[in-house]
Amino acid sequence: MPSRRILAWALYDWANSAFATVVIAGFFPVFFAQFWAQGLADGKSTQWLGYTSSAASLILVLTAPVLGALADQLGAKKRFPGGAARLLRRQYLQRRPDHGCGRAGGV
Repeated sequence: MPSRRILAWALYDWANSAFATVVIAGFFPVFFAQFWAQGLADGKSTQWLGYTSSAASLILVLTAPVLGALADQLGAKKRFPGGAARLLRRQYLQRRPDHGCGRAGGV
């Protein structure tokens, strides 16, 4: 029987993989088509989904090593994900002021 720590990691990894698969393959294409590619033909929507996924992957591949090394040097491993989430939220709210949260375009 594996140790509790290994079992906990294995269960976390299993659940996280299932979650990512459902979100990326199931929900995100529908969200993309209805929210960002509204009014486009299905073929164009799929094309733009491919472009944006490729661009996001390229940005991740280019910036992850630099940001990881920077987080290690600054001792800010836990602050970086929170900062990225706040930045992305701010960008989202600035582009979609009618998001229904009672705040128009601000954070």
